[in-house]
Amino acid sequence: MSTTKNRINISVPRWTEIALEELAGRDNVPVATKTLEIIEDWLEMQEDMALARIVDKRVKAGGKYLSHEEVWKQFNL
Repeated sequence: MSTTKNRINISVPRWTEIALEELAGRDNVPVATKTLEIIEDWLEMQEDMALARIVDKRVKAGGKYLSHEEVWKQFNL
């Protein structure tokens, strides 16, 4: 059976396996689905932290804060 998703095999400590099983059971989804969900959430948090570092650099360099209205206005939206 072909799938559009790539498979990744990982080894985890027993406590991690237990935690994943409990979370998957709580949400009534397969362990693989819950694991993917957790990985995707973590990746989003990493991206948010990277973007926050960029913003901090810009603010320290004298960057200007713009309201939503100002940004929308600049793009004629």
